[in-house]
Amino acid sequence: FTQPTAIGERLYIDIIQRGNQYGVGSVDGLSSYFMIQYSKRKTASDILHSIVTTINTYTTQSHNVNLIVADDEPVLQAIRTELLARGYQMGLLTIFGSYSDYCVPFISHHNSDY
Repeated sequence: FTQPTAIGERLYIDIIQRGNQYGVGSVDGLSSYFMIQYSKRKTASDILHSIVTTINTYTTQSHNVNLIVADDEPVLQAIRTELLARGYQMGLLTIFGSYSDYCVPFISHHNSDY
């Protein structure tokens, strides 16, 4: 990937769970602005609604979302075509190995910087 040059150009998203609620957490690739849009269920329609609400937050502030980057989850695979039909590309990434193999060393390294 090249570095984004505008706010909203690239959003990194992940499905999160808090108690019995699900949602989409997003981070803007340029500004690091973070937001969460909650939904009651982890269905394709609910997650799509959360993503579209996130996109609308950027567009109402005159920022264009071009690319959404997420991990390769079945619910996100299910809505990829719908997002493309609305003009939004979604890149799905696969991390091979376990969370502890990849994320924990990364988090530990970066937390030591603060």
